[in-house]
Amino acid sequence: MFLILLSKIEMRGSINIREKWISTTYLLWWLTMPFQSKVIGISLGAFTLYPNLFLSIILFGFFLIQFKGWNNSFKLVQSFLLFWILYGIMQALLSNSISSSFFDIRSLVLQFLFSAVLFGMYFKLGFEEFKRISIKGIQTVLFTLLIFGLFEFFTGIHFSGHKTDEMNLLPVSNHFYAPMFIFDNQNTYLTYVISFVLFLTLMDEKFKSNIKNQLLIWSLIYLFSLYAESSLAKFIVYLNILFLLVQRFKSEAKAYQLKNIWPFLLSFAMIIGLYFSNEKYFGPLYGNSAAYRINTIQSIEKDSLNRYRVENANKKYSKAEQIELIEALDSIHKNNPYKSTNVRKQMINVGIELISNNMIFGAGPGAFDKYCAVNKDRFQLKTQRSAHNFPIEIISQFGFVAWIYLALIGSILTWLFLNKFRQSRIQAFGLIVFSISIAVSWLMPSSFLLLEVSRLFLPLIVICYFSEKSANKYA
Repeated sequence: MFLILLSKIEMRGSINIREKWISTTYLLWWLTMPFQSKVIGISLGAFTLYPNLFLSIILFGFFLIQFKGWNNSFKLVQSFLLFWILYGIMQALLSNSISSSFFDIRSLVLQFLFSAVLFGMYFKLGFEEFKRISIKGIQTVLFTLLIFGLFEFFTGIHFSGHKTDEMNLLPVSNHFYAPMFIFDNQNTYLTYVISFVLFLTLMDEKFKSNIKNQLLIWSLIYLFSLYAESSLAKFIVYLNILFLLVQRFKSEAKAYQLKNIWPFLLSFAMIIGLYFSNEKYFGPLYGNSAAYRINTIQSIEKDSLNRYRVENANKKYSKAEQIELIEALDSIHKNNPYKSTNVRKQMINVGIELISNNMIFGAGPGAFDKYCAVNKDRFQLKTQRSAHNFPIEIISQFGFVAWIYLALIGSILTWLFLNKFRQSRIQAFGLIVFSISIAVSWLMPSSFLLLEVSRLFLPLIVICYFSEKSANKYA
């Protein structure tokens, strides 16, 4: 009897140790995610093995073991992602473009792998434990990105890359202090930070209810966006801050009764009076913009003795000539075909043309890059080869498969919205803000398909959908 009891205790202990090992491995999977192959990366020729990929392969084992016991809907989603890979490989073989398709197909494989890990951990650990570890992982990744972002912001120190090489050719500006982490691009960094904040609001009710912490984080992201000159990131920040302020006002309506807020209203009225009753100086973004910029322009000439003479344009030219100079420079900048905004417009035109030529089946993985290379002069793309627009990126290359993917996401978000609308209208509008923010973030990086955050989005919202559906069933 004693031996039987002892064996049961040992078995229970071994089970607890195994469960702890699985939970720790899954948490490490999250923690290693933002570092990619920059830490302990081992090149194996066609690809690089790095900690997060190694852990993904280990955790993938639970997918292989448990797949039979999954809910049929999870099986369907995972099977769709596998079909996407096979469809991409078939396209590459038929078009004889294996080498140019490599990165896109690799991204599809990693998307399948990430989904298998998340679904596998959801079924292995149970929703509550899965949610607890996922939240801790997302929080840690976000902390890592923000802390290093602050370091870059205050010091101007970045990891060397293509972007820092470009900086050597540019005049010093705020852009030099915008964080990039290991991503070699300010917009990509902001995409990661914004995405992980949104994932946290999706998964963590405690964080979602802490409006002050959210406002603090979004304010920090705004600062980074301002220095990165990212209009799309600033739009996402404005949208989320506005929603949080409305939510705060609605939840504490009693605190905003006139008897409580009259001192603040009086102070605000005095500020308005102060503003309109005094003469103002408008900074470089407004009325004095031309005058401000003319101060930064200098003329360099060589005199008869071969000596260089530097003279400020605001002293060399008359007021009329200064205005003419600024207008000429503005015209050059506005009409420059290689200006960021103009290049993005051209990328959309490339995508639309590619979609119209391959409406149903898509042009195949890597086709967008090839099409840009062939038509770079016609579209004035210079060295740009990526869509900068996730829906166009996948629809143009994968056709109906991409439409199914986007329709799946749209239907899940619609169901979540309707479900939350029945419970709380403010939560439903919060989901609209979440959806718009995600959609705008798809337009920020050059290729959203290649990023880890693109691989996390679908499985996370699928899990949230089924957890809410299950909660409704037992409510």
